[in-house]
Amino acid sequence: MLENFAILKKLNKDQILEIEKACKLRSYNPGDLICKEGEISDEIYFLISGQVELYKIEENTQNNLKFKEMSEGESFGEMSFVDGSPRSCSIQAATPDTKIAVLSKQTFIDLVPDAFKIINGISGTITQQVSENLRLLSDRHIGTLQKQIDELQERNHFAYFLFLILLSLFIVTSVNAAIADFFPTYNPQTSLPFLIGYLVVVVLIPALLGRSHLNLSFSAIGVTTRNLKPSLRDGVVVSIVGAIAFWGIALVLDRIVPGSDFASKIWTWPGGSVVLLIYLAHSYVQELLRGAVQISIENFLVDRKGRAGIFITALFFGMFHVPYGTQAIVLTLIGSLIFGFVYKRTYNLVGVTLVHFVFGILLINMGLI
Repeated sequence: MLENFAILKKLNKDQILEIEKACKLRSYNPGDLICKEGEISDEIYFLISGQVELYKIEENTQNNLKFKEMSEGESFGEMSFVDGSPRSCSIQAATPDTKIAVLSKQTFIDLVPDAFKIINGISGTITQQVSENLRLLSDRHIGTLQKQIDELQERNHFAYFLFLILLSLFIVTSVNAAIADFFPTYNPQTSLPFLIGYLVVVVLIPALLGRSHLNLSFSAIGVTTRNLKPSLRDGVVVSIVGAIAFWGIALVLDRIVPGSDFASKIWTWPGGSVVLLIYLAHSYVQELLRGAVQISIENFLVDRKGRAGIFITALFFGMFHVPYGTQAIVLTLIGSLIFGFVYKRTYNLVGVTLVHFVFGILLINMGLI
């Protein structure tokens, strides 16, 4: 009955048989208390069948918190058996007809002539197991502490990254406000120098500084050949579907707003090739920043599905378009949500950059941004 219990591995068959004769077999039903935390006892328990649950009293609330389960073939109550110390936790049965062989140290001494020799053998095994458990717990504790340190560092890095984004938002908002006050006839949206400056200050600098401070590699953000084909496929499919949807919207708007002529404008690029290339670079770098923000938020919130990361990132990018009015904010939020989901599928920048570029060109052609 007890020959397979690890705690008795140093004993021979005759010694194990002596223990079996001295044991009392008890049965418990779910919820029955086997031993209580703090009580004094010299009994050791051998779980013959069923399962038990271990509980510890939480100091602040005084509630019993389950922290472990044990199954047949395991023993418990060893320390009280060895030195008579109070029970360190409460244990109750978890399954019907849980059978436990209970050995009292004093009863065993009274019944068996060489009881002390057998007890010493059990004590040696217990000491070894306690030592191994302490080492295991120490390693786990160190691992937990390191994980907590890493999480704190990641949160500090994210706070720095958030500061960069808010600083960039403040700069672009201030510049737009100054232009509106002192140069009312100047249109920054059609100015090549302004677009380049916007790309560097608002997108490129936060992306590069934030990436390095967050310890994110470029490949982790999406500058990689990994998942290139599915990313490109997603980009082409979403771009085509989006172009058709935009064209349908343009046709509807032409009916609602006479003379708007959105359907014919949508396929005509108003800028030069240089501006087109700059906008392509802008789309890529902006998606680089989006990737850094989205991934850092996912890590910060432990957001496995990534939905919160997509939504919060969309809010960030909507904030960057506050100077351009409500229409720009709404279009940016909708676009950012689409870009975020496209990016989340492969974590590769190629596909989402293509979608960003195509959608942006169509909106610019229609005069909506």
